[in-house]
Amino acid sequence: MANNSNNSGSNIVVGAVGSLNASGGGNDLWHECVAWLTRCQIIPPDHVANSPTAEIRVLALTLRDGVLLCNLVLYLDPACMDPSDFTRRPQMAQLPPGSQS
Repeated sequence: MANNSNNSGSNIVVGAVGSLNASGGGNDLWHECVAWLTRCQIIPPDHVANSPTAEIRVLALTLRDGVLLCNLVLYLDPACMDPSDFTRRPQMAQLPPGSQS
């Protein structure tokens, strides 16, 4: 995760929103989300969610425990919370058997 001390995270948010608006919406918005999380260095470029054959549930499973979302918040605004308040390593929690469709 990159240290963002120059407030460029705000520029990334604006760019991401512009990209989403330009894409016309639709079912592929989650792909835009994956691309944005990759640009923010929250998930690596070789993450399975970046695969052309990935499904939306891959993103859902990736974000399930909330750790990566906390890392994103810190990336966008490093002063907004104390990083020691949470474990920064994702647990990669899985859905219980039978709950995946």
